Amino acid sequence: VCFPSGWDPAAKIGRDFAAIHAPVADAELLRASALALSRALTTQGPFVRFVWTVAPDGARSRHPADAPAPGDAPAPWFRCERQVSLPMPPGAAGDAAAALFLIRLLLAPLADAAHTPVRLATLRAALDSMSPATLAYKGLDARLDALRRWLDARAAG
Repeated sequence: VCFPSGWDPAAKIGRDFAAIHAPVADAELLRASALALSRALTTQGPFVRFVWTVAPDGARSRHPADAPAPGDAPAPWFRCERQVSLPMPPGAAGDAAAALFLIRLLLAPLADAAHTPVRLATLRAALDSMSPATLAYKGLDARLDALRRWLDARAAG
């Protein structure tokens, strides 16, 4: 993983699906389905999903060791990962079932990604629907009011 989104890839090596996803907020159902999901990831697919957040800047790496220096954050950025999992052929990982997990990072200034009234409203509704735990997990809790003001100012005009 070249550009992690707020986590340390090295800390995940050798861990099972549930352990890897233990820090994810509001993901009880995901963790409860770990065995079935792991089986599907290693025998079916490919599977594609998108995970997004709003970042304080356009830095590609959000590795915990790459935390930005404190100070005024520039304009927000939309950060999206296109995640693809592909099952590995039998025997490719010895006797273990395995899947290849690919992440493509997509970054854009939020002003470019949310440039229409519909997109602004959709993003505002998504942020308003997030639990406090999810906002904290995504690092949006401390910036939520500023982000709402940013969205509202653009929606107004």
